[in-house]
Amino acid sequence: MMSSNNSKSTEQFITYLLQYGISDRMITIVEKQHISDEDLQIMDRDDIEHLFRNEYGFTFRDRKQFWTILQKMQSNQNSNIKYEPMIDSSEILDHIYEFADEDKEINDLKEQQFIKFSSPNMNRPSTVVNIFDNKTSPDDSNNSNSSTYLSELSLSSDYVFIYPSILPSFSANIIEALSTNTIHKQWATFINELARWVMSIKPCLREQHEYQAIGQTLYEKYPSIGTTGPKPWSFLCRSLSQRIRTERWQRRKTFEGRKRKENEIKNMDYNHNNM
Repeated sequence: MMSSNNSKSTEQFITYLLQYGISDRMITIVEKQHISDEDLQIMDRDDIEHLFRNEYGFTFRDRKQFWTILQKMQSNQNSNIKYEPMIDSSEILDHIYEFADEDKEINDLKEQQFIKFSSPNMNRPSTVVNIFDNKTSPDDSNNSNSSTYLSELSLSSDYVFIYPSILPSFSANIIEALSTNTIHKQWATFINELARWVMSIKPCLREQHEYQAIGQTLYEKYPSIGTTGPKPWSFLCRSLSQRIRTERWQRRKTFEGRKRKENEIKNMDYNHNNM
């Protein structure tokens, strides 16, 4: 259930969009996807491209206008991202970890079909290797959380992240940012890498305790990702859950688009054979 504070914030942002001339169709998509102002804080240009595609009737100009306004909003609130106090009430956490308007069984099946369709000759461990460089530093050589242990896992939707959690090997830029306490400057990239890694292991991550296991383990290794509050990893968990939700939506749309094309081809073949 979305909290009254989040509902109020979203309403304020929609009013903000209307004032700057954003179309009703764009706002309808924002509302239907349950995109809150927190979601918008971590959205990037790629997210805009996926949300407002040409085939949905939007133009480059539409996307540019939305992106310009979004950048202004993010810039105005950027100083609050790292130091924003986290509220850990059950109502807020329910909103953070929910996947609105999704049927779990149907979408889990679609995710599995999409992965098989896109990578017919690739097993899941190799997918992880392709996304991340699994070389570890000397300090990580004996660390049970290292992603080098991924090869020993049965990577499936049945896997459960527990504390202390396994961790990925991030890209060189992210490792440097984590080491120099400048990760807030690379936050979107950091969350994107983390989300893709999580989804390569478990395409549908819904459980709050699993997000917390990942967040707490990362915080203990890289304290610079933390915020103020009783659980410094809460903002990371929220960012990760929102990124995964967006990624799942993008994959679902891709899957549906491919199915439509397959059906169109089948219909064309059927009509041709019956001519």
